[in-house]
Amino acid sequence: MRGLSAFCGRSLLLAGAIVFSGVSVQGADIPGLTTIRIVDAGQDVDAEAFYAEDLGIFKKYGIHADITLLRKGGGAAAVAAIAGGAADVGEGDIVSVANAHQRGISIVLLAPSGIFRASAPTTEVIVAKDSPIKTGKDLEGKAVALISPEGPSRIATNAWLEKDGAALDKVQFIEIPPVNMAAAVDHGTVAAAVINEPALVASTQSCCRVLANNFASVGNTWQLNAWYSSADWVAKNPALAHKFAQAIHEAAIWANNPANHAKSGEILSKYTPFPPDLLSKMNRATFGETLDPKTMAPLLDAALKYKALQAAVPGKDLISSAALTP
Repeated sequence: MRGLSAFCGRSLLLAGAIVFSGVSVQGADIPGLTTIRIVDAGQDVDAEAFYAEDLGIFKKYGIHADITLLRKGGGAAAVAAIAGGAADVGEGDIVSVANAHQRGISIVLLAPSGIFRASAPTTEVIVAKDSPIKTGKDLEGKAVALISPEGPSRIATNAWLEKDGAALDKVQFIEIPPVNMAAAVDHGTVAAAVINEPALVASTQSCCRVLANNFASVGNTWQLNAWYSSADWVAKNPALAHKFAQAIHEAAIWANNPANHAKSGEILSKYTPFPPDLLSKMNRATFGETLDPKTMAPLLDAALKYKALQAAVPGKDLISSAALTP
């Protein structure tokens, strides 16, 4: 797996082009508030920024959030935007941040985002409803669709396949956008797909069935994503960085309360193209509330095992002094 090697070979000027092909959902500076430029993938798993904005939490902490939605690129694109100065804060998987750390790119974690819970997965492996495939080993000699050929989905899928006795070199991985995965499975283009919400619940209501909770092979509960910035930005704005962490913490606590899921669904649909009829049917994201190296360890350890990291990266080495920790 290449980690951020592809990113590292590009000019950081490309980061700005990737980020700002997105859609800005906020306007100009507001008197009395300090602007933070935020890049967000626009998913349920990273929706804390939307909640903090819509509920007035950012304003409470003196922050004007200038949020730009990433159209493509995921965690690596957000890291590139931060490193290149195109944004102040971004969100993505912690493996991307660990990769940047190993390459001398000074990115630090400010607050947790989506956390995986085996009891309520938001990403799973699907196959066609009439597929004869019953286990991971049955996928030897076949193709599996992934959002990205690297990152947490690939890491967790590798762990699941090995637990099911499959030889990884006998499984082919193909990159396909989640919105196209169910059709690819249904048409036989791929034998299985690692798909996330809301495409996951949509697929199971039409042509597909869940084969496995592959992320559970990494652990029952572990930190998947986080909010981060450059160490330089934090050093220049320590109080502001801490206020951002506090605002995200408050938004996470609010969003984790099932009593607020209907309202959070309304907010999510306002900022992103989530189908409202699926929000009540899918597993909603759970957010970490403080950055804990113990919950980061399962993914970072698995990333090392499957060579998504070149060497071990302790979670504590990635956490900014501005972050909230246990």
